[in-house]
Amino acid sequence: MCGILGIVSKQSVAKSLYHGLIQLQHRGQDASGIYLYDAKLQKEHLIKDTGYVHQVFDRNELENFSHNWGIGHVRYSTIGKGDKSEAQPFAASKIAVAHNGNIVNYIPLKRALTKKENFYTNSDAEVFQYYLNKRLEVNDDFASICTAIQEIYKNLHGAYSVVCIIKNKGIIAFRDPKGLRPLLYGRNGPFFHAFASESAPLNLYECETIYDLEPGEVMFIDQNFQVHKKILQQEKKTTCSFEFNYFAKPSSVIESKEIYRVRANLGIELGKQVLKKGLIPDVVISVPESGNPAAMALAHYLGLPIEAGLIKQNNANRTFILPTQKKRAEAAKKKWLSVNSVFKGKKVLLVDDSIVRGTVSKRAIELARLCGANEVYFASTYPPIKYPCFYGIDFNVKEQLISNNKTESEVARAIMADAVIFNDLSGLQKAIGTKDLCTACLDGNYPTQTDGKEELMSLREHDLALLETVYTG
Repeated sequence: MCGILGIVSKQSVAKSLYHGLIQLQHRGQDASGIYLYDAKLQKEHLIKDTGYVHQVFDRNELENFSHNWGIGHVRYSTIGKGDKSEAQPFAASKIAVAHNGNIVNYIPLKRALTKKENFYTNSDAEVFQYYLNKRLEVNDDFASICTAIQEIYKNLHGAYSVVCIIKNKGIIAFRDPKGLRPLLYGRNGPFFHAFASESAPLNLYECETIYDLEPGEVMFIDQNFQVHKKILQQEKKTTCSFEFNYFAKPSSVIESKEIYRVRANLGIELGKQVLKKGLIPDVVISVPESGNPAAMALAHYLGLPIEAGLIKQNNANRTFILPTQKKRAEAAKKKWLSVNSVFKGKKVLLVDDSIVRGTVSKRAIELARLCGANEVYFASTYPPIKYPCFYGIDFNVKEQLISNNKTESEVARAIMADAVIFNDLSGLQKAIGTKDLCTACLDGNYPTQTDGKEELMSLREHDLALLETVYTG
């Protein structure tokens, strides 16, 4: 799961890309990159490195760029070693590309393509670059673009949203045929067009027109700012349900659904599960920050007080998307300050977005007990995660999932809770307002072919083992 941006304008886009990527930083913390193109002077510039947006780019330097087309990327590593060579965008020949998602059959596909082309990293973004460069080498009109993307749809199995620049021609954006990964389009007047993983950057740009690309849809903004679009291959929509529950920013709108309101709805559905279990807590406490909307809605629904018993440290970033278990555990220890008076002598209900490996939930419960809580219940707005994700969320090893082979009472014991409460699948669907969702991590029903998943899992385990060695050393 990453964040992507693309802009075509008459003005310099460097600063707009920078501020847009800041809006998407929550989607990836491993690396940041911007590719810039000056359509008038036919100049290009690529800046990318490991690190946060504010670490990689010099804001004063960006002031000097006149380039009026650009794409940007923030990376959350789900493949590779996470070094600079794998940072996006990638630029070669006439194409620069950035994408969000995972290609499940990437390894066998790359093995077959290596006979025709050289690949330099373990990033699946290079496969997109191959197909686009191959098909657009001679003709790069909209019909040829559609032909290239149809070939991608035919050969690549997985989840992806893509933005790319064709030098001296324009910008392309397209979404996989099932719409697993989000991608939105925005316009501010006739000479500013943008694409983004979420609506937040488009709101920042004051776009008056914002909408989601359809599954299997391609859009092309040419050098004359003319918009071309076509749905090439649309299948049953299965947007990732974890986007709504955790990944997206609360203020964002995806698939015409405000994320904050979805999470509040999840809190109400979770409140119903608390009542079913007959639990009567004294106080509700959110596990900040993605659990905040649900905790407030749950407390209101149950008529309970809500307190800020866990205070997120100012310098604490997202724990779940850190690459290794060692780093996640270390970050969890430093993530919050606890307020003793909120917990002492009370039965507390902690509310979070999910329980994946149990690292964060266990630490939150530990803090509650250290503060003197009598009983600690832990509630997850997301149902039990029992199956790996191959589509861009980094839990593709079944054995790492705490709910994989445990009952609810066994999960509770594992994280030291007196009880755990989960939303069920119907509650999740009701809260989001649709059944057109990917819930493969909950029920094992994968919406695409998953050939190549074993090799993908093996490569990820190998890379993570190397990373664990680096961080331990």
